[in-house]
Amino acid sequence: MYTGNMHTGRNRVLVVVLLSLVLAGLAAYGTGDVDFGHSPLVPFYRLYSAASGNHLYTTNAQEVMNLVLSGDFRSEGRACYVFADQVLGTVPLYRFRDPAKGGHFYTIDQDEAAEELAESAVMEHIAGYVFAEPRQGTVAVLRFWNPVRQDHFYSTSIENDTNLEYQEVAFYSIAGDETIPLVHAWNWRNEDSLLLAGYSFATEKLNGGAPLSLAGYALGRGILGTTPLYRFYVPEAKDHVFTTDLQGEGAELLAGGAIPEGVIGYVFSEPETGLIPVHRVWVPELETHYFTANEKDYRLLLQAAGNVDEGVPFYLLSSTDD
Repeated sequence: MYTGNMHTGRNRVLVVVLLSLVLAGLAAYGTGDVDFGHSPLVPFYRLYSAASGNHLYTTNAQEVMNLVLSGDFRSEGRACYVFADQVLGTVPLYRFRDPAKGGHFYTIDQDEAAEELAESAVMEHIAGYVFAEPRQGTVAVLRFWNPVRQDHFYSTSIENDTNLEYQEVAFYSIAGDETIPLVHAWNWRNEDSLLLAGYSFATEKLNGGAPLSLAGYALGRGILGTTPLYRFYVPEAKDHVFTTDLQGEGAELLAGGAIPEGVIGYVFSEPETGLIPVHRVWVPELETHYFTANEKDYRLLLQAAGNVDEGVPFYLLSSTDD
């Protein structure tokens, strides 16, 4: 149940219906205008050729098999997930090949595509469909350039390879391991506790933002034992609230004027081995809810007079290997 200065007492049935209408169609990642049922996500495989030093990315499992069996490439798993067919909100991801060097280049930028064609690159096909802008639950696929190997490298994480030069965010997609890193952040201006999806963490770090801590991992898709984690914003209190209780607390939040910001991932509602509890503490002095998976932070919060322990609303994976 929401704790804070909110107006309540509206017709609960009407609010629940309104909430259902507002959130109906919100996809697993909070996009709101994408029907995930119409275009399945497919793995975007990454392969590496030791002979040429080049990476190749493809959604074609047969191509992966042929290249690995040839001995020219080794598989490096899945870089991310892309859509096999275009759906509302996505753009084509073009795959180019440099005939002279044999390397591949991927872009959603029409101007870059035109430049590649002007430089005699071959546009092989559309590799998949992705997002051009960040959305809740998506991750940034970052583009790096390796001048030593003359190779473009794409990854959802910031690489420590000193030979790699960061270029830009190439596009936004779903994490390849089907997990979403949730990063704990604190908004000093609004005195607001946040859980940010992976793309926000990457962007903040690249832009020189304040250090952020990894809370844990949510799932990108619902499985047995998980539940959607909804994010709401209460403008009156400048407070973000994360809840799995759509019909109860979610309806109450909407009744008080909160803004639904979608589903940021799927979390676990019961404790299990390998899961991290996320604590929720109400801080009345700041009129904000504080969410943390850090036990030390949690204990410190409870030492402050007036703070209210509101329990463990959900659990996160401790690592992507679980």
